[in-house]
Amino acid sequence: MTVPYPFGIGSERCYHGAGGVRGFRLDCDDARRPPRLTVAGYGHEVTSISLAAAEATVLLNASRACYGGGRGRRGREEQPMSLNGSAFLFSSMKSKFVAIGCPGLAYFVDDGGDYVTSCMSVCRPSARALPGSCRGDDGCCQSNIPLGLASYRPRLRSFGRRQGGAFLANATACAYAFMVDAWWFWYAGSNFNRTGDFAVPVVLDWAIRPDAGSGSGSCAAASRTPLPSYACRSAHSVCIDSSNGPGYICNCTAGYHGNPYVVGGCTGDLNLIFGYSSVLNINRFLL
Repeated sequence: MTVPYPFGIGSERCYHGAGGVRGFRLDCDDARRPPRLTVAGYGHEVTSISLAAAEATVLLNASRACYGGGRGRRGREEQPMSLNGSAFLFSSMKSKFVAIGCPGLAYFVDDGGDYVTSCMSVCRPSARALPGSCRGDDGCCQSNIPLGLASYRPRLRSFGRRQGGAFLANATACAYAFMVDAWWFWYAGSNFNRTGDFAVPVVLDWAIRPDAGSGSGSCAAASRTPLPSYACRSAHSVCIDSSNGPGYICNCTAGYHGNPYVVGGCTGDLNLIFGYSSVLNINRFLL
């Protein structure tokens, strides 16, 4: 995969905000085969980075709780993910919290132990299945996540096993919970039947955060800071306030494309530029 600036591997000159930014420095983990790209200091494996959308996709291990026949819980592995102090936040628009298995209650808290969101999953008898998928009564439930979320600590509980009745219809031996790319999970649909240990993709929003060496949480203030603190370096770049948390991102202006975070990174599309000039000339002639 391509690693575009402001991200980089290696020396401090390779990534934005050396010495102050956490999240833009990436490591290549050569101890694994094949080698994996990870966020330095956090260990999250990165599978893609988008400059235009200011997004990154990382992998998250699913949490699991399994139960023995009448003897209660026999195993639990809850897999947290922390982004605190980094350029990343969980994407409220493109990631969801999902739990599969039944009966069960899945929720997660932040690093402070405060409740964030939850969903409940039960299993109706297959002969009485309702249309749709991941509704909460088909062994799968899902919940939206809020803006500004930087930490995720999942919890799995099986509240229905002692209550019997409808809660125990088609009960599963294990339950799973994870944050996941909503589009990826929708595409997997009814074919998603993984068990054991598995990882899923999670979409993160990134930005030049004020606690990541930018010196400002808005474009208005950041544009007054001296270089190299101000990240929009190209002459044809524009600053846009982040839609998820404090900070800002940079884009190339209309008619230009490339990397707005480097000097000369936004280059023009000659066809668009000449086409725009022709339209101006025609308008002058008509007037």
